[in-house]
Amino acid sequence: DCWFVTALSVLAEEPEYLMKVLITKEYNHQGIYYVRLCKDGEWTQIIVDDRLPCTLNKRLAYSQARRKQLWVPLIEKALAKLNGSYESIIAGRCCEGLSTVTGSPCDTLILGRTNNPDDKNVDLDKLWMKLLRAHSHRFLICAMRSNNLIAKQEFKNCGLLNIHAYSLQDVKQSNDGKYRLIKLRNPWGGKYTWIGDWSDDCLLWNENPDLHRELLKEKRSKSDGVFWMPFESFVKYFECVDICKIRPDWYEVRDSGNFYPEQGMMQAYYLHIKTATELDITLHRKISKNLRIQQSDASLCVAIVNMEEKAHQNYRICRIPIISQLGQHKFVSTDAVHSCHSIDLERRKISLRIQREFLIKLCIIYGEPVVKENRTENELNDGVKIYELKKYWDGLILLVENRNLNQNLHFHFRCTLSQNVCMPGKDSHHQLIDVIPSMHRQIIVTISRKNSSHSFTIGHDFQYNLSSQNFIKNSHVNKRTHSPTIDESIFSEDIHLPQPIFNAKIR
Repeated sequence: DCWFVTALSVLAEEPEYLMKVLITKEYNHQGIYYVRLCKDGEWTQIIVDDRLPCTLNKRLAYSQARRKQLWVPLIEKALAKLNGSYESIIAGRCCEGLSTVTGSPCDTLILGRTNNPDDKNVDLDKLWMKLLRAHSHRFLICAMRSNNLIAKQEFKNCGLLNIHAYSLQDVKQSNDGKYRLIKLRNPWGGKYTWIGDWSDDCLLWNENPDLHRELLKEKRSKSDGVFWMPFESFVKYFECVDICKIRPDWYEVRDSGNFYPEQGMMQAYYLHIKTATELDITLHRKISKNLRIQQSDASLCVAIVNMEEKAHQNYRICRIPIISQLGQHKFVSTDAVHSCHSIDLERRKISLRIQREFLIKLCIIYGEPVVKENRTENELNDGVKIYELKKYWDGLILLVENRNLNQNLHFHFRCTLSQNVCMPGKDSHHQLIDVIPSMHRQIIVTISRKNSSHSFTIGHDFQYNLSSQNFIKNSHVNKRTHSPTIDESIFSEDIHLPQPIFNAKIR
């Protein structure tokens, strides 16, 4: 569980934060300790004893600290108790560990390229500035070493462990701007540390005495696992950086609820903001005990929608629908809001229409126009507009507009040769047929990645034609307008329902 031990090692650099986790701060002769952790977005106190698993050699079986300190194995035992067993916390991400011990929002920065062909090269200068800014704010930072594009032998040759987490302790640039260096620590100690440029025995330190005096002024043991490395090598060998934005002077509000649509309604939050403020909004999915690793992914989206603004009031009301795009599974989540000013959070039920209108607006603003038949505009034929949304969406949303004044649009969509994706409510239907009335728009399909740890592909094609006929061809008996069928009753709020183009509520 290096992902969690790394988070603890970062936390140990800030004792005031560590003391908030350890409720029992002194040695207890009865062997009873209270630990406070934030699991799935909610703070929980756990009671643990000092009976710790050991090997046949009478050594601690799991994590341990130097000088026989108890706080590391006790916090680890509390986490194992929360999740049902030690086995359930074997694997994880640093951002999860940081969030567990601080309750603060976390950001993940992707380094270099991934195995996704749609990913673009990272702007190294912008990435460097983000790291400098995070370190200047005293945020807690971890780095994950898991780049499958590089051979494992190459990792071994440079002293790094594959699929391993390191704590990021410092970010420095030389006065002339020539060198940019990253200071890391391996939570397992000095057995696996960087042996390339700027490692402890590298000659570059002798060639740069100013940097040597500034960065190596403190004598360290080689067993502490601390080392410096060039920023460029850091980007090459590490997959991502997790930044925990811990701000002791900020306010926080937490609330949990079931975000499953029921009877045309869904849960949302009204956020009452009385003055201009900076916010961090985090959605935590609750995971059952013993199922932390096996639990299926849920593709989540937090939508912040400005619904009302009155001139005579000095605040704005935002409605925040929480949208799940992966299947129709019920799950409970906790919404955590951190703010630099006091805020009020009110739970309400809203119509699913808001979800539909939000997705439509997202497609129009960020969707890419579909180009066919050598046309340069997304207006393909007689007022037909088609948008494909891939940006800010882990999959695909297809929106079609029929701007024709007196013709219905018959649209036939086919999904082929796709991997690791699902179409909510339509997994068994790889062909969709819809009739869109004149001056209406419709979300034809929403496709999401199934497993976030694997890449995905989406193959699709479509055909369409304009007709005065207002039902699907060869369906004269039941006169269907959608296949598969969509609930078009007056109370239905299906996101795939056609909507008038000039009747949107979201601005």
